Amino acid sequence: ARREVGSPRRFCVDETAFHRGHRYVAVVTDPDEGTVLYVAEGRTTESLGRFYETLSEAHKEHLESVSMDMWPAYIKTTLKALPEAEKKIAAPHANVCVI
Repeated sequence: ARREVGSPRRFCVDETAFHRGHRYVAVVTDPDEGTVLYVAEGRTTESLGRFYETLSEAHKEHLESVSMDMWPAYIKTTLKALPEAEKKIAAPHANVCVI
């Protein structure tokens, strides 16, 4: 809550499990600075959507790419949250758009 996102041009979105189970957290990082920008419980549209809600419209426009795996909830949320997201999503083997 104390960290300010700033205006990174690229984000990486992933999830990680902990405690040997299927309890996940969504993690958004700045690959250029090597910093964690956001962590939320779960790997749902809501958990990532709350991150996008913290960004200004200008920052969303300015964003160049979002690297992520093919988790449908993350793709759906990103397509809804970012202008021209289909051009900004970078994912291995994606049918969306590979940068």
